[in-house]
Amino acid sequence: MSNAAEQHNTNGKKCYMNKKYDDAIEHYAKAIKMNPLSKYYQNRAMCHYQVNNLKMAEEDCKRALELSPNEVKPLYFLGNVFLKNKKFNEAINCLSKALYHNSVITNTSDIENALKRARHQKYEDEESRRIVQDVEFHTYLESLIEKDRSENADNLEALQKIDMAKKRLAE
Repeated sequence: MSNAAEQHNTNGKKCYMNKKYDDAIEHYAKAIKMNPLSKYYQNRAMCHYQVNNLKMAEEDCKRALELSPNEVKPLYFLGNVFLKNKKFNEAINCLSKALYHNSVITNTSDIENALKRARHQKYEDEESRRIVQDVEFHTYLESLIEKDRSENADNLEALQKIDMAKKRLAE
């Protein structure tokens, strides 16, 4: 049975290399049914990722990690899935774990680059949100100033204070 599963895994790899991802998914599914190994799940996850089926890629990575918690490949793939889904904290967590558990020097730069991308995109996302919040807050303050101005239209002293507040806001 495990020889047949391994044959499906080999066929899945051939399909993957030829960019026949749906066929590869079928082979990996058959291998999993015969012998549910972590490597079959992670291989199928790669295929799901390639066809942009991120939900299934995430599920397969998580299943692979249930079977082999410190396996680098599913941690790396899951980190990339999270990165694509803009779940930056989760991506950073997975990629950091992958880097920690990595013993193969050749994968290190790929993991480090993905981790840098995740951290950079998280920063960019937070910065964009901060800018939007600043603009919204500034707009809110301006509306309060204008409200004060209209409520105190007859009070020259209050209008002068309001104008000073408006100047400070513009600085």
